[in-house]
Amino acid sequence: MSNEKLLKRALLDEIAIRYGTDKSSKQHDYMRFYEFYFSSFRDQEFTFLELGVGPEDNKGKSLYTWSEYFKNAQVVGVDIRPDAKTIEHDRIIVEIGNLSSLNYLQTLARKFNQNRIILDDASHMWSHQILAFEVLFQTLESGGLYIVEDLHTSFRSLHEQSYADSPVDAFTYFNHLTYCICGRGAQHRNGEKLTLSAMQIALAQQIDMIAFYGKTLLIIKK
Repeated sequence: MSNEKLLKRALLDEIAIRYGTDKSSKQHDYMRFYEFYFSSFRDQEFTFLELGVGPEDNKGKSLYTWSEYFKNAQVVGVDIRPDAKTIEHDRIIVEIGNLSSLNYLQTLARKFNQNRIILDDASHMWSHQILAFEVLFQTLESGGLYIVEDLHTSFRSLHEQSYADSPVDAFTYFNHLTYCICGRGAQHRNGEKLTLSAMQIALAQQIDMIAFYGKTLLIIKK
């Protein structure tokens, strides 16, 4: 069976194309991967939290897509730019805050403390992706999904001034979680190359599955 047959382009991608989000098959082609995991939630009531509302030319397009696909979900977007509030509509609300701030993330986690899907499409800064996961994963329901987009930014040089803002990139951080999950705490023969924090070890115990798809990552919580 080909990848195309397993991960079919269907309704979610059609909606995404109509709204013009760059997550559709016209650009990043994330939607067929997402629909494979999202489809069972379509008619349920839950909270979908997306970090990053998008730049001016793409603002709110994915939030509108989620709102149409999930007819009964509350869709929450988070962005640092106050103008992101202008896309609020019906079941879409926007919170304004700095996702690089631990205090703000903790405030967000208290306000939205039971999420079914969390998707990080914010700054793509390494430290931001890691910090957001460590704080917000705790708010995910059992069986919920945590997604980190555009992990290709982890392959940038440490000397670049764009995304490389910490010694450990996000891809390496999440990849190291797979050692904890697959090995169930046993030391891998390359273990001496790994530096696992107590937080990573604790979080790994709550993870049912990690799936990489192109430039994106999806985690299912136990």
